[in-house]
Amino acid sequence: PNDSGVAEPLYGDTYMPRKFKIGVITPEDNCIDVLSHDLAILSLFNGQEHYGYNFALGGGMGMKHNSPKTYPRIATPIMFVPPELFLPAAEAVVKLQRDHGDRGDRQHARLKYVVQEKGEAWIKETLEAYLGRKMDAPKPMPKFTVDEHTGWHEQGDGKWFLGLPISSGRIVD
Repeated sequence: PNDSGVAEPLYGDTYMPRKFKIGVITPEDNCIDVLSHDLAILSLFNGQEHYGYNFALGGGMGMKHNSPKTYPRIATPIMFVPPELFLPAAEAVVKLQRDHGDRGDRQHARLKYVVQEKGEAWIKETLEAYLGRKMDAPKPMPKFTVDEHTGWHEQGDGKWFLGLPISSGRIVD
């Protein structure tokens, strides 16, 4: 329970086993490398019409050197989610990690290990059980591209934005 004594509606009295990263893109602009996230949400359009999302699960690039039980993994496409089921499906993925993530070994606590070890079919069946219905297979998508966001760009509403490269390194003459 939180300070007011009310249990968090999704987590209850538990906690996530480890960090949980969610990324959202359109396949035409994958500048965040979405398949490196625990939950990769790929927003799909037919022209200007939005028709749903492909959910891919189990990405993560972290690994501990000299530890073969840790490894990088790209997210696996699991299911297509129609717009009206977006929030319940996202909650189902969080519940999957909440209920099946490894709390005993910090190095084995990411969703990527659940997906790798349980398999795509088990993951989809478990998500469908949380949702109370069958879900379609992921829809075909165009090849990922990365949009260049530096420089001046129109926003589509008559306004412009300026994208700047940011470096954390020192400038040395």
